[in-house]
This record gives sequence, structure tokens and C-alpha cells, in this order.
Amino acid sequence: MSESQPYSPDPLDPLVDRPVVDVDGLPVGRVRAVFPDSFTIEYDGEPLEIFRAPRSAVATIDAARIQLTLARDGLERVALSSGA
Repeated sequence: MSESQPYSPDPLDPLVDRPVVDVDGLPVGRVRAVFPDSFTIEYDGEPLEIFRAPRSAVATIDAARIQLTLARDGLERVALSSGA
């Protein structure tokens, strides 16, 4: 029988839908998807915006929110498809 590696859950996976704030504590949106090196954040306002943040931009994670080390203006905006 081979020795198995201990399971190491991804700390961001259970955080889908968790609020995200920028370095100044201003709302950015909510986590929508998690990828190996980044995650996406959806701002459900007018206009709808999607941002991509590198995992390295996470400053803190607590029960209420995720705080980033970047300002909202420093995040990559993801182009929305028209769906047409």
C-alpha cells in the first residue's frame, strides 16, 4: 500500500461568494471563481464588472471578507462577452 499525501484544501475554494474589499477597505465585489494562480471577483453594480486578482494579492481572509493588497483600480478587468 502506498503512502498517500495529506489532503490540503484550497483556502479560496469555500470562499466563492465571499465579499472582497481592496487595500483601503472599499468594496470590490464577491468571489465568483477560483483558479490555480488567480480568482475572479464580480461587482454586481452598474455597470457589471468582473476583475481578476492574483492569489498573491490576498492580504487577509476572515469570516466576513477577503481583503486585498491592491486598490480596485489596480485589478485587471475581464472583458464581458456579449453572448450574442
